[in-house]
Amino acid sequence: MRCMAEPCKRVESTLGWQREPTDPRLLFIRGSALPSVGSSQPDLRAYVFFPCSRAPPYAVNDFFPVFYEVLAAGREPSGSASSPTHRRARALPLKNRSRRRAEPGNKGPIAPPPSLRSTLPAREDDSEECTTLVDADDFCNRVGDRSPRRVGYRLMTNLFSLGNFGMDREQSVTRSLLMGLSNDGLENVLSAFQPRSFDAGATIVEIGDDGDELFLITAGKVRVWTGDGPAVAERTLGMMGAGDHFGESSVISGGPRTATVTAVTYVETLVLSGEDYRRLVKSYPQLLENLSRSLTKRLSNMNSAASSPTSTHRGVHSLAIIIDHPSGWPLAEQLIGQLRGDHPLVQPLLVSDDDLPFACETFDRDAICVSVADLGCTIAGRSKQALAVTVARGPQATDAAVRESNRVVFAADAHQGLSEHAAALLKSIPLHRRAMVALMFPADSWPRPEMDFSDAEAVRCGYRGEDRTAEFVPASVTRLYRSLIGKRIGLALGGGGARGIAHIGVLEILQQHNVVFDSIAGTSAGAIVASAYGAGFTPVDIGDFFRKEMIPPKYLAGRPSLRRMFLLHSFRGGRFETKLRRYLDHLTFEQASLPLAITTLDLISGEQQIRRSGDLVQAVLQSINHPVFGRPIIHDGQMLVDGGVLMNVPASVLRSEGCDHVVSIDVGSTLTTDYAKDRSGKLRRPSYLSTLLRTMDISRRHSSALHREESDLIIIPQTSAFRIEDFHAVDPLIEAGRRAGEKAVENVKRVIENLQPTDDVA
Repeated sequence: MRCMAEPCKRVESTLGWQREPTDPRLLFIRGSALPSVGSSQPDLRAYVFFPCSRAPPYAVNDFFPVFYEVLAAGREPSGSASSPTHRRARALPLKNRSRRRAEPGNKGPIAPPPSLRSTLPAREDDSEECTTLVDADDFCNRVGDRSPRRVGYRLMTNLFSLGNFGMDREQSVTRSLLMGLSNDGLENVLSAFQPRSFDAGATIVEIGDDGDELFLITAGKVRVWTGDGPAVAERTLGMMGAGDHFGESSVISGGPRTATVTAVTYVETLVLSGEDYRRLVKSYPQLLENLSRSLTKRLSNMNSAASSPTSTHRGVHSLAIIIDHPSGWPLAEQLIGQLRGDHPLVQPLLVSDDDLPFACETFDRDAICVSVADLGCTIAGRSKQALAVTVARGPQATDAAVRESNRVVFAADAHQGLSEHAAALLKSIPLHRRAMVALMFPADSWPRPEMDFSDAEAVRCGYRGEDRTAEFVPASVTRLYRSLIGKRIGLALGGGGARGIAHIGVLEILQQHNVVFDSIAGTSAGAIVASAYGAGFTPVDIGDFFRKEMIPPKYLAGRPSLRRMFLLHSFRGGRFETKLRRYLDHLTFEQASLPLAITTLDLISGEQQIRRSGDLVQAVLQSINHPVFGRPIIHDGQMLVDGGVLMNVPASVLRSEGCDHVVSIDVGSTLTTDYAKDRSGKLRRPSYLSTLLRTMDISRRHSSALHREESDLIIIPQTSAFRIEDFHAVDPLIEAGRRAGEKAVENVKRVIENLQPTDDVA
């Protein structure tokens, strides 16, 4: 067994133990003369740990099963349970425990069968003084033979010790496939099991493989999932822990594995071959009954989950945050705070190759500083009740943290990238563990670093301040947390000329309510707002841009025809690029605060083009290039015009990127009601330019209807009173967006929380 750092207060209370840390040494005794109560004859024929300072004043048989798990104490002040194996032993400091006899009739956890105890091989007077678990385990492997019965006793101790780690006596048995077996049956069944352990992230069984083994978990957690590829599109079927079993379906049917099982933490199992199972089930039909019961319950749970209206996302069960830059410490602090929103119990563990630059308690109120050697057993124990978050610095510490955790985040400086050791460590992590990189950059710096990271999923995290005192932008931390749990929310901003200014008002309200999006896509006027928002500008800043740069002179703003001429002059004269460069300079997609996508249309191929890299201003110019006002932009053999011609609301772009939910703002689906009417309301013949613009509006409306089907929620500001050229009406359009945002904000929150909005359209 691997050491488990979870306090055993229930066991200590049951046995009435009291601690007395007078002697940190332990004596490893096997077959030595330990008298029973009222007798001077030896009554021990297996190995256990005892303090050197004294022998127990009561019968070993009364409480033996807890010895191997409890007496080798770990470093926790509140007491810990420990037990080593040769491969996973750690050189831990051990504490002495003083004991007194348990109350009459109180036997503690389940005792092993007497028949097994009496037949264990023993070698008289074999003993050795040990000061670490490694010494004790080495002695264990040197003394005595390795008969199945000796191994069987250790396995039985492992199984029954489940009651010491979060389950009571009844649960530790009833959860297992051994429920209802007699003592003799337990002895015979357990002697057929073989121990097998797996590191965090290891694949235990894989879907489609031949399998003729049944696994009983004695420590740790596993994820059961199915899907295509290396966990890219998997569907989690469930989580399993100590006392659960898997693999029985293939053992019974003889068919291939129907699911993949991976280790979430370090896992120890007992493995029963199909041949042994078929032999044992003939003698112990209770085994088959137990398997049938658990399979039925598992199928029922899967059916319940499938019929649930809410979608589930992968959980985080143990997390390692690798500090590759000093700014990673405050990022880890803020991420732990975010995790506490969904996890009532979060246990931060700090591990470093050298001294930490701060006191442990100043990092987090619940933080525990652990050694590299102690990390694995601490995670295994803490993850039973809490989310264990390991924050690691230094090669040895980071290696251990990655090995023992199921999810990994590398906190790296966006300018410098990952260190050589961190980069090599990242490449060693299997794809199904989804290692991530938090690219940290000063939010107010200019120019920004290129944050194009192809080796793993990357989240851009902006901060203000210096190193240890940095304060990260809350939206960045939220995006990092969502990436961890596999949740992504997209925002699609549609086109509509001047009516796109209404996007600003909606964003203003959503930002006030702390609504965060993980990706943004924009078309035409929506591309201007999306690029500015993705570059880090606030809605107020974007509104100021439109007021200063887009409002026509007063002598042109009074009549629609003059406003259209102003637009024509701006497009043909290249003025829009100058205006945009004042704000966005030569910013690229890779330098934006979050992933961006901008659409445009190639007249040669007739296909929609999605821009996700390169110069941001050039992409915006291509997307806003209205075919009525501007000439096609020639770029890389393409002739590019306004992306709204084919895709006015780019919701499908976000879906293709893997967004779970998409919120769209559609400002172009409503038509003005005064088209071709004079001031008295009478129809008049429209001009050629007015006819073209009206035709484009109708095309946008139908385009919006097609592509917004990919949206979970559509926000439609009331912009029917405004024309495509009405850039003089900045404030009224922003106010129209605010009204739509106020109406929609609660539904947006419901979408993010996986709940159905109250209306289809806000």
